[in-house]
Amino acid sequence: MKFADPRFWFRLTLLDRYIGHFILLGVGVTLLALVAVFFFINFAGEVGDIGRGTYGLGTALLYTTLGVPNLIYELLPLASLIGALYALGHLAAGSELTVMRSTGLSVPRLVLSVLRTGLLLFAAAAVVGEWVMPWAEKQGSSVRSEALLEVTYDVTESGIWLRDGNEFVRIRKIMNERKLGNIQVYRFAENHEPNVLQIVKEADFVDEQAGLSGWELRDIDELRFAEDKTERAQKSAERSRSQVQPQHVQLLAVQPEELSTLELYRYIDFLERSGQDAQHHQQVFLERFAQPISVLIMLVLAVPFVTRSSRSVPVGHRIFVGVMIGIVFYLFDKTFDHMGLVYHFHPIFSAFTIPLIFLLIGVGLGLRRAA
Repeated sequence: MKFADPRFWFRLTLLDRYIGHFILLGVGVTLLALVAVFFFINFAGEVGDIGRGTYGLGTALLYTTLGVPNLIYELLPLASLIGALYALGHLAAGSELTVMRSTGLSVPRLVLSVLRTGLLLFAAAAVVGEWVMPWAEKQGSSVRSEALLEVTYDVTESGIWLRDGNEFVRIRKIMNERKLGNIQVYRFAENHEPNVLQIVKEADFVDEQAGLSGWELRDIDELRFAEDKTERAQKSAERSRSQVQPQHVQLLAVQPEELSTLELYRYIDFLERSGQDAQHHQQVFLERFAQPISVLIMLVLAVPFVTRSSRSVPVGHRIFVGVMIGIVFYLFDKTFDHMGLVYHFHPIFSAFTIPLIFLLIGVGLGLRRAA
């Protein structure tokens, strides 16, 4: 089949290049405008944390800037629909699309031309989602967390490493913000010599009526290092001196947006093997495939709105329709993702249901317009 031949999709004619030029320009301008709006909204949301720890105006601006790749990734389907409607509407308003159709450009051929351009946007979404966004999200989380926590930390495949004074703590399991598991505490003396190693099965944050609170360590295997010997002891419980609070734990948790697809797959395997809930990470993993596909679906959805009565419908009306449809898609997609987590839908169902519905709407409108 010619559709299975990669050369078929990348064999661009002069017409494909001409249409693609307008679509890419429309999508680019739309995406720039959307990212600018959400950038300032996100920055305004960070203003409330300015003054906490070492989190200042410059840190808030840097953190918001590092979130731009995430905005691009999330808003690209919406920008694709609005940009394609603007581009095709511009061609229709100038009677160029009418001339193209009168010379034999069918609706399926127009869809194919749009999809060929969409492959570039598809590739851009895949690259941003696989490499750019995870790196930027990890750097942003590190900048924000270190400023708010005033401690140094790092996230590795072996767990979360945290420095708190002369202590180095490795956390391998976060059940929730008030309950941790599989912890190792490395305590050093003032001369930087190792002093104590504690292997802790679990830790719970305990509030007390006297106003004192802290981490209650349970099932502790402790090694103390002296100059000429090592002492071992086991304790059932102990109060930790760490100043890390439950609200900080959420900052330390590994966010799926910070991982590449391969790293996300490995982390899901780690969560499943350690008996932790991996549904959110599984859903984000599948969305790495659904999001680029959504870009193509939005482009296809734009075609039926310009294939009939093209000159009688103002470009502004098409853009308005595109904005409304795009917003509905964006809100439904995000709402369905959250519903999937709350009601424990299968991750495939949560990730692909809304894109599939809008694809069927686009196909249905296309068949109706072509009839």
